[in-house]
Amino acid sequence: MNNIEILKNAGIDTDDLAERFGGNFDFAMRFMQKFLKDVSFNQLKTALQSGSNDEAVLHAHTLKGVAGNLSMKGLYETAARLEATLRGREQGDKEALFQELSSRYETIIKAISAC
Repeated sequence: MNNIEILKNAGIDTDDLAERFGGNFDFAMRFMQKFLKDVSFNQLKTALQSGSNDEAVLHAHTLKGVAGNLSMKGLYETAARLEATLRGREQGDKEALFQELSSRYETIIKAISAC
């Protein structure tokens, strides 16, 4: 399985990703590798565990932006729903949304690490 297939299977829109990076997939992969070092997810997890809603909103928003820029559609959508729930704009189960987010995040991390 090649890198494009691995990323697609993890929920990354590789066509959109390639377009965002002017068709230069190697350049896009450098940003994917940087995602492995992004701290937004762990900061979000810590903020939720400590009950710091304002910090959780900030980190959910940051993760949403990074996911959107890297064409991680499912992660982006889940982070957006969690952010909206934390802000009180939508009704939702924060814990269930975070579990969904965690699952999507881990899938993407494993895929990028395999590339």
